[in-house]
Amino acid sequence: MMKMNRKSIFLISAVGALLSGAQASETTSIELEKTLFVRGKLEVMEPGGEGKKKIVKEHKDQWGVKRYRIPHLTLTPSGELVVAIVGRCSVGGDHGKSTTFFAVSKDEGKSWNYIRHNTDYENKESRPKTDFPLTERTQETQVVWYPAMKKYVATYLTKNAAWFTTSKDLKVWTAPTKVRFQGDENCKFWPSPASLQVDQDGSLMFAITGDETIDGNKQRFARILWTKDLKTFESSPSMPCKGNETAVCPVGDGKYFVTTRISPKRLNMTYDRKSQKWSKPVPFPQPAHWRCEVDVINAKGVLYMTTPTKGRSRGTLYRSHDKGSTWGKVALLTEGAFAYSSLVLLNDSTLGIVAERENGDIVFQKVSIKK
Repeated sequence: MMKMNRKSIFLISAVGALLSGAQASETTSIELEKTLFVRGKLEVMEPGGEGKKKIVKEHKDQWGVKRYRIPHLTLTPSGELVVAIVGRCSVGGDHGKSTTFFAVSKDEGKSWNYIRHNTDYENKESRPKTDFPLTERTQETQVVWYPAMKKYVATYLTKNAAWFTTSKDLKVWTAPTKVRFQGDENCKFWPSPASLQVDQDGSLMFAITGDETIDGNKQRFARILWTKDLKTFESSPSMPCKGNETAVCPVGDGKYFVTTRISPKRLNMTYDRKSQKWSKPVPFPQPAHWRCEVDVINAKGVLYMTTPTKGRSRGTLYRSHDKGSTWGKVALLTEGAFAYSSLVLLNDSTLGIVAERENGDIVFQKVSIKK
């Protein structure tokens, strides 16, 4: 993949979108992507061939990170864009020691400032206690500005729990608070807090997944949680399927659109908070790669979702005008590598998107939709 330059170059394409069973045309403008984080150097030690497995050695970058993963993008009430990114320090793959860095933009992604925390996991005793927590297992971090506390609130993962920590400036972080809810004593290994956001009633909302033991039987679960104080949590019942990494957005009247990655196809459903009932899960009707976490947002009544569509490549932006019942393709974001992603509404006609690209680089791009 060719690295981007810093110029604002736009690709204009006419895209036909299927909206509620009818065809509608629009012009979509996609800004050339900007690379925010570049993974450490990869060195091929054994090229493979003749039945041999290729051996690749990972090198850390100057900040002690081998690979950047799981980007999360949020927009603050003051207009700042914040990207939270997991820095994997001991290994580039899953299940290593990790911390979180941040990139901040005050001009809708034209320029970025960085906040990096200590990555020295071999000397944890001397690591600043106010740095973003360093975990023993790959974490997944999401952050939002929470007006009720006048602070940034971040949720992240460890091997057997999800946690909250807060900060006024993304630099100094409080001691972590463990997420607890009714029935959590039956839960093991929570792999992914996702869709952290301020809900319509002012509470913090997010989805959580993992394993739970019911009547001696272990099974997968996914739930939606709400909190206003990071101490007490309202929990939905477990969704009516073996949930995995799960994305959620409110669609009004106490209802939520939910999508989860589960073999062999991504599943969609709705949750009614008032009745505490789930709808029947149905397959996502468009091409999507189920082995990857997606992001979904409600942008003034219109739902948008980003997902790879061919393995972890061919990143595609979809849209729904009917609360997730039907979906139409808005734009092909890239033909190349595209894995975990996150998006926000920047203004009435522009989306901001961060995503994993080739070899683990993290990029930002803007999509301007003219209806």
